[in-house]
Formats: sequence, structure tokens, C-alpha cells
Amino acid sequence: MKLTKRLQALANMAKDAERIFDIGCDHGILSVFFALQGKKVIASDLREAPLNSAKALAKKYQVEEKIAFYLCDGIPKIEKKENDFFILAGMGAHTILHILEENIEGTFVIQSNNDLPYLREEMQKKGYQIIEEKAVFDKKWYVFIKFQVGDAIYTKEDFAYGPFLKKDKEYMTYLYEKKKKIYERSKQEQQLEEIKTIQKLIEKCSG
Repeated sequence: MKLTKRLQALANMAKDAERIFDIGCDHGILSVFFALQGKKVIASDLREAPLNSAKALAKKYQVEEKIAFYLCDGIPKIEKKENDFFILAGMGAHTILHILEENIEGTFVIQSNNDLPYLREEMQKKGYQIIEEKAVFDKKWYVFIKFQVGDAIYTKEDFAYGPFLKKDKEYMTYLYEKKKKIYERSKQEQQLEEIKTIQKLIEKCSG
């Protein structure tokens, strides 16, 4: 089963998992992929139509008995284990944080569509730390962040760009060009300061 670069990046970050919660599973591609790898999968979605599509895909690949499907908003109310993995992808930061209102031990692989600095800071407040970050280009840039329970301390730059991603020259160069275009339109001093910060981080990557 071939995955897009985006889905493959998510799968790679959960490769060590034994049991995976695929939250907002949509049409179930990732859930089925994990089941084919022999992992235990709990797939949930708040919409009945995509969940039925996921069930149909699981039946096509003959793994319907290996996936537990739940029609619900967020994480199913079932017993959790400390070594569970939770994947939340393709949602906004506020939706993700709403789902995680109840603090849960485990590993979270998150791909938010927006507000990454806010997400990082709020996850730290909830008692999680970042253990891995990846940026992948698949028609556009996607950022993947892996969280576990922990008490790491982060700087303002860490929240803004990521403690790992701020060392990724290719991704930081993309951010630099993006901010430059925004500044050319807005001429806001704040944007200029951010461009200078990113430029310094890129220089550190090159050093």
C-alpha cells in the first residue's frame, strides 16, 4: 500500500507503536496501512460517511478485524495504555487542543494545519515535551511534531519555529522566503524582525 509523502511521514513517526489511535481517520488509509503492518488500530471520526469509507477500505484489504472503529468526536472513551500512540492530523491547532483537554499519557504525533507556535506552547503547558519534528514537502509544506509527557523548557524561538525544525535549513529557508513576501506587502516592523531572526537561524544551520 503506497502512501503520499505526508502520510508516510506520519507513519514513520509512529513506526515503533504497538497500538495506534488514528483520530479523525477520514477515509482510513493510514489506519489500514498500520493494520497491514500488524499493529493494533483504533480509528475514530466524528462523521459517519468517511468512517464507512474507512471500513470499506479495511474490508478491501482484509484487515477489518484488526481495526476497531468508533464514531465519536475525538479520542474514544476506552482504556488507554502508557505506550499508546495517538495520531491527530489535518486539523487546526484549537481543535487538536480541544481533543486533548483530558491529559493522557502516551505519544502524540500531530500535524496541525495552523498556529504551530501556539500549539507548541499550549502542549508544554499541558505537561508535554517535543521529542521529534519533521517538515515534509508534499505539494506544500507539512510539519509533524511528536510529543510525550515531559518537562522540557523552551525558548521563544523554540515555540515559534520548533526546537528541532529551527535547525532544518531547507524548511527555515522556506519560512524566510514566505515571511519576506508577507513583509513586502505589509511593511510591518514585526515581520522584518522575524525575517532577521530566521536569517540568523539559517546562518547557524550553515555554520
